[in-house]
Amino acid sequence: MQERSYVGRMVVETAILFPLLFLLWMCMLYHLFRLGSQTVGETVSGRCVMICQELGIDQRSQWQKTVEKVAREYIEKSGMPIALKQVSVDVEEGVLFDRITIEMILEYSVWKTEEWTFTKSGYEMQNISLRNLMDFLWETGEELPVIGPMIQEYKAQLEQIKGKLGET
Repeated sequence: MQERSYVGRMVVETAILFPLLFLLWMCMLYHLFRLGSQTVGETVSGRCVMICQELGIDQRSQWQKTVEKVAREYIEKSGMPIALKQVSVDVEEGVLFDRITIEMILEYSVWKTEEWTFTKSGYEMQNISLRNLMDFLWETGEELPVIGPMIQEYKAQLEQIKGKLGET
């Protein structure tokens, strides 16, 4: 008689425990895929900013097309359940640098569909603009009565340093 009650308890425990473990396992998989997909989205948006910085200011017209192509390739190769919906490249021009902002909208589709937006920014220095601005400030400073003598003294000190460096 004791064996029958033991077998009955095993059936009941299994009937209750198996669905709970299965649900726990599925929730864990769901959240792991979600975390992996978010990581891929963050990484791809950051990589796209770096690609725009590598292309440089002179190839700004190609940024949008290149970013779309690279983002699609990375996302398709990731194996995650995400799809690229939209990518936009925004450039805010400044005096010393341009601010590049990449905004990506990804669609995550496991059990339910979600849209995620990732935004990353980076800066692109304008070397020529910086040099021109510094030259302008230097030349303007030489003309000012208060700063002019200080700049002339600074130039003389720089010449002395150059001379000492040339001797060694």
